This record gives sequence, structure tokens and C-alpha cells, in this order.
Amino acid sequence: MTWDKHKKYNKDEYMRKLASCLRCRVRIELERLRKQSCSDELFLRSAKFAIENILHCFSGDHKMCKERSRVCTYRVTSSYKHFPYGEPLALQESDKKIVLGNINKTFDATGLKEVAKLFNTNACESLNASVFQYAPKTSFYARNFAALCHSAVHTRSLGPSKSSMKVAEKVTGTKISLHSMIYNQLKAKDRRRKYDSRRKASVRYKIVRFYLRKRHANRALYRDGLYASESMPSTSAADHSYGLKV
Repeated sequence: MTWDKHKKYNKDEYMRKLASCLRCRVRIELERLRKQSCSDELFLRSAKFAIENILHCFSGDHKMCKERSRVCTYRVTSSYKHFPYGEPLALQESDKKIVLGNINKTFDATGLKEVAKLFNTNACESLNASVFQYAPKTSFYARNFAALCHSAVHTRSLGPSKSSMKVAEKVTGTKISLHSMIYNQLKAKDRRRKYDSRRKASVRYKIVRFYLRKRHANRALYRDGLYASESMPSTSAADHSYGLKV
């Protein structure tokens, strides 16, 4: 593999950047093919062709992109900012075989069959986290361990408020009215919880939090700066005051 020593990246950085581009391209290709394929056989066949075409596309050869790729627009473009050096790859044939061989170690016929459904364990891991909040792994229980796990799963499935109402109805043996105070309070907590969840996921909240953390982290620097405010006087401003004292 050849690269110019006078350019931005060295060998290790170049390899990391190239590996990141390949991972991202393979992932997007497989995700889009899975959405567009109506059967597993069609997905496996299309995925094989798409993976084989990636290196040709990265090298600037877009002849087969229209037929095989779901990512490339099959137009020769000057925008290669996501590539190392911001230009098409200049790989030798031996290098292409090595890279393609490494990709096929994971995404060969057997590997593609395993990822054909593109399932993940996010829901299972989230449920496990909820269970271990009630029953931590570091604790040992002589009794009621099954009840703790049942309560965690029940809360995760129905929500905290509805789960609490169900438990209260079973304990007291009476049905909670929809106009009762406990019902209204629990529903209000649910609404507040959903609002907080949406607010924390918004872009505006993340931007505000970023600048607040930045301002808090730089508070000591502002205090010792020459342009500190009156509410935060500078300790070094007097040392650098060159005005004439009359």
C-alpha cells in the first residue's frame, strides 16, 4: 500500500481511517439491502455483490455502483472528504485482495446468513438493566428474589405508574377509580417522565448542556484572565496593568 509521507496521515492513521470508512460503508449497505430485500436469498446475493464492489467504488471506479450499491450515487464526484487524504484510494491489486479477504472473514456466505435478520440485543439489555436495578448482581437474597425480578419486568412492560396501580389493586383487592387522586398523580408522573425523556433527547437540550459544561470547566481560566467581569474579578489583572497611575 502506498501513501505520501508529506501528506496529513502516517501509516497507522491511514489504516484506522480506511478501516472506519469500510466499516461504515458495509454497515449502511447491509442495512439498506435488508430493508429493500423481500427474501433472505435476495439479500444474500445482493450483499455479496455490494461488498465486492466497495473497493472498486472507493478507488473511483463507479461502473457497477448503479447495479450493486445502495449507497453510492454512481456518479464520479470530487467530494471524497470521508476518505483518507480526501481523495479516491490508490490501492494495488495485492492490497485490494488483502482488504477484501479480511472483509470476507466476517461477511462470507456463513456470516451473511447470521446477520441476515440484523437483530440486536438492545431490548434484552435494557430489560436486564431494569431487573438489576431492583435486584443488583452484587447482592444475595434469601427470599423474594423472584418477586423482585417479577416487579422489574412488570414495571418495564407496563410503565412505573400503571405497574404501581396494578400492584395496589392486587394488594388491596379493590379497583382504583380513574377519577381518584392516586390515579391522577401517577398519570402526572408519567407525563412528566415522558416530557423529560423527550427534552433530554432534543438537540437544543444537548447544545445547552454542552455550553454549560464548557463554561463551568473554564470558570477557573476566566477568573485568572485579563478580561474578567466585575462579578468575577481577576487575580492577574493587576500584574498586567500598564496604565499610568496619577
